[in-house]
Amino acid sequence: MKVNNTFPSYDQVEQARATLRDLAHEHWAHHDFLTWKWSLLVFFTVVPWFIWWRIADNKRLHELLLYGGFVAIGTVIVDNIGTELLRWGFPDKLLQMVPPLFPADITLVPVFMMIGYQIARTWRSFVLVNIVLGVFMAYVGEPLFVWLDFYSVPYRGSPSGMGLGNKPIRMTPSKGSTAWTFPSILGWLFKIGCNIYQSVRFFSNFK
Repeated sequence: MKVNNTFPSYDQVEQARATLRDLAHEHWAHHDFLTWKWSLLVFFTVVPWFIWWRIADNKRLHELLLYGGFVAIGTVIVDNIGTELLRWGFPDKLLQMVPPLFPADITLVPVFMMIGYQIARTWRSFVLVNIVLGVFMAYVGEPLFVWLDFYSVPYRGSPSGMGLGNKPIRMTPSKGSTAWTFPSILGWLFKIGCNIYQSVRFFSNFK
């Protein structure tokens, strides 16, 4: 996009980022913080770790945490890329300045994947568990977050993400809609593939 027939400078980009930062902070402080949805995000962030700690195999803690760390890193990267490209958004956030959906990226996805990794004893069961988790996250987890307004596909129109008249158009799927599930499945299958590769590369305890 050109500004006055010239491309924006770095200073102009930084000024736009500062404006966006201020807007995001105002939205978070007055719309998210201390609401019931914010409390639910706190619950999703903290409680799964306590559950995992109770059921985790103490003899494999380092291995499980390493595996979960790789999953969390991959999830954060994918979510940040998608958010930066305006492919999806997160209307409500736990904290303004951390990864787009902190409870999912740092807690829910890694915890589910670590539990799946722990219960799988062979490569066949490992692949099966990951497929089941991928389908569950795409068809249960994401619809739940859409319904709670934690996750949305926020814009339609031109590649810049702007609709008619340069007005952003919210496009959150209605309840029961499956229009978004196909790309979700592809995304989760990609993550599953990454998990399998990481396991092959770093772990060798499967028969």
